[in-house]
Amino acid sequence: MNMDLAISPIPPFVKAAKAVTRLIPPVWRFSGISNRIVKPLVCSFISGAWFRSTIWTYRGRDIEMILDPSDCVGGNLFFIPQMYDRWERKFLMKRLPRGGVFVDVGSNIGAYALFAAEIVGASGKVIAFEAATENFRLLRKNIEINGRNSVIAAYQIGISDKKEMLRLGLNRQGNRGANSFLKAEGETEEVQCYSLYDALQMAEVKKIDVLKLDIEGFEYPVLNRFFDDIADIPQLKPAYILVEIEGGPQTAERKQLLRSLISDNGYRILRERENTLFERSA
Repeated sequence: MNMDLAISPIPPFVKAAKAVTRLIPPVWRFSGISNRIVKPLVCSFISGAWFRSTIWTYRGRDIEMILDPSDCVGGNLFFIPQMYDRWERKFLMKRLPRGGVFVDVGSNIGAYALFAAEIVGASGKVIAFEAATENFRLLRKNIEINGRNSVIAAYQIGISDKKEMLRLGLNRQGNRGANSFLKAEGETEEVQCYSLYDALQMAEVKKIDVLKLDIEGFEYPVLNRFFDDIADIPQLKPAYILVEIEGGPQTAERKQLLRSLISDNGYRILRERENTLFERSA
């Protein structure tokens, strides 16, 4: 992806389609109206186009993103942002404090980072880690167009259980969020990785209100090492952990191992669907 390309004006028929899909009630099953009918039809006419679009409005301020409507995440944010991780965003509005710290591991193109930045405000901090070069460039661009450079610190690094160079498998099948260190086959790129603790030290993080991880099945080794590293640093133990488990690519056994790892380190499950929300026990 060439980030120097011009962002296209949204054609009238695409605007009309987007206006219709954004009227769909935010009920999970209704997403198929957009994803199976409207999106494929519209994208057959706009292949390769990038649009700047308002995604959400929070406290009177629009959150805008540059999106590829044909991408999995980009399409959901473009056509049906009202459904995108709806309960997760409600949780953040309720529990992520003004002036708080949100750590986004696997930030992709920045939807969570931008939303969290509006919640924590100018006195807070969002730390965004993204490994893939193309996603990172778009992440930086989305931060810039929203004027959130002073709130969001973005790092193009991978998060692993140690400092190492890893090959990142790049997904070119319509889902840039599915890049994975576990499937380093086909087209890949080499990425400098750090443990989560070392990455947080690099970012000068002293506490974490919410830690979000979506790194395509690589969460277990990252968190296993992280909990060991912070065993004697209680202030770095996140109040909440939001992690993709059921929606991830791992086997049922590996998913349960991840749940158990987090629970054994002092957390309880508050809610679970594709993502699982853990709260630190008192």
